[in-house]
Order: sequence, then C-alpha cells, then structure tokens
Amino acid sequence: EEAEEDQGLLMIRALDITNETLRSGNWPTVTTIEGTRALTTEKVVQAINYVGLMLGRYITWRFLHARGILVTVAKHTTGNVDVTLNSDLVDAGATAPLFTPDMVDRAFKVDSYEELYRVKAFVSASQLRIDPVYNGTTATDKSYTIAQDRYPLPEDFDAESIFGEYLQGTSIRIVPPDQFDELRFGPSSHLLGASSALLTTQAPAHATIEVEPNGRQVLVLDPFPEEQAQISYSYYRLLLELKRDDDIWPFPLFVKPVVHDGALHFLSRDAKKDAQSSQIQLQEFFSNRTELAGLTRRADAYARFQPDTGQMRIRRFRSKGAFKGHTTWERT
Repeated sequence: EEAEEDQGLLMIRALDITNETLRSGNWPTVTTIEGTRALTTEKVVQAINYVGLMLGRYITWRFLHARGILVTVAKHTTGNVDVTLNSDLVDAGATAPLFTPDMVDRAFKVDSYEELYRVKAFVSASQLRIDPVYNGTTATDKSYTIAQDRYPLPEDFDAESIFGEYLQGTSIRIVPPDQFDELRFGPSSHLLGASSALLTTQAPAHATIEVEPNGRQVLVLDPFPEEQAQISYSYYRLLLELKRDDDIWPFPLFVKPVVHDGALHFLSRDAKKDAQSSQIQLQEFFSNRTELAGLTRRADAYARFQPDTGQMRIRRFRSKGAFKGHTTWERT
C-alpha cells in the first residue's frame, strides 16, 4: 500500500491499453473497442480484462477497499395463523392484516413445529404461500415467526475482509456453506434433504454468502436477526471489466506494464490451447514481477487461481441446503 501511494494512480484507459497490446503483438490497432470487435481485438480485450481482474484480486489494493452497511429486519410474530398439511397456503383467518409483500423470501416457522420454510409469495395481507408445502399437522390459530436472514450485498462485492459490529461488541464470522448448514440445521442434516431447524432469533453469530440465480450475492445470517440493528463491514470491491473506450482502472503507475505483459503472456498460453495451465502460470507471472514485490497479497489470492476445467471462472456454484433453490458458493 505504501508503494501504491508513493507511485500515485494511473488511470489505465481501455482503448489505450488495448492498442498498446495490439501493437506489441504486431496486430492492427483500432479506433474503438465498442460494438462488434474483430476476433483478434476481442481476444486482446478479454486477456486484458482477465489479467486486470486477477491482479485486482492478487494484491490488497487500497483503492479496492470499501465499507458497507446493512440494517437487519425485526422478526414478525403478530397474530396467529392457520396451516394445512400438504398445502403451501398460510392463512391469518379473521386476524387483523399481518403480512406485507417484502416478506417474500423470509424464513417462516410455526412455533410448535421444527420444520422451517421460505415465504415464496405474498397473496394478501392475510395470506402467504410457503415453500415447500407444509409438512406438519393441520392446525388453526397457531403462533408463528417470520424472520429475514438474507440481505443483498453491494453489486461490486467481491470478498469480505472484515465483518462485525452487530449491536455492541458482537462480531459475525463468515463460514463456508457446509459449516454454515451444520451450524443451522445440525450435522449432516442438509445431506439428507431435511428442512428441520429451530428458528432461533437473536444476534447473528455467523454467516455465509450465497449467489442468487440472477447473480446477486446475499449475506445469509444465523441465528436469524431478532430486531432491527445495523451491521457494518469492510470488503474488497470487484474491479469492473473494461468495455468502453474511456473505461479506466485506477491502478498505480507501475502496474500498466504488468497488465500489458500479462495479457501477452496469457494470449501466448491460450494460443497453445493451454488455458488451464495459463491460470497457474499467471500467478507465477505475478509472483516474478519486481513491480509487485513488497506489496501485500490478498489472503484468498491463491485460491482464486485454481484451474477450473480451463474456463475463466472465479466462483464455482453448487446446490446445497434445506430450501428448494438454495444455492451457495465456495472458493475453490
């Protein structure tokens, strides 16, 4: 970070670094990278973006540090509900209006049963639909809990650096999905497809990070938050791809040759149809660059360079958990 500050920042412009790389490879330069691109230009832009994104994750760059804040939602227990075996409908009956549309995707539990469900649809102020269908005994006028445990993370969220500051003197520990499932549902219960869990509401002590079908990342807390409170955290921002001519990366001045040479290095490996090896080679390339000597590496940098069947994928997705459609990710 000291070297980063001493050198100052250079705004690496997309069109400039593309043409510099094209010239080094004895390819024709271009007047724009926007719109339809020739195959060579497309490969060069992809290589530059890949190297730049990996370099952003390789070093703890100060300009990629950010802070986020989220506010938890208090649990909802107003009134009572009617539930029916093998039905997904939860009915408040004659009770005053209870429900709101923003309760969709929150956890639901009838308090005398252990089965845990997810609110899948808002029908009316007195009716909700849950997933999966209710598996307990048909009952009326039952107490219940609805709690929000899933909170969206910033769109540029790449990885956590510090989580904590929930209420006073309480920290939240980020854990892998398998460990999170065991903490919530008990050892190995998720492997059996069970959805049994005690919906405990108190100050969250641990969390994991999931990726929704739309690609958005969410923080999943356990125990379920009991009251409204603020969670502040620090994270690494995702370096955005260069897509337009004037897109820029605020890397330090000395980094431009690393990006340029790294792109050529990657293209050379790719030309040999050695994409898997190129990911490992790129890490070795960074480690041998004197420009990066003395800078602090990201703690998770090595894990992000593991080959994944030759594809430029950062995260591997897999299905796991008690809820239908519950998708988690883990670093590979």
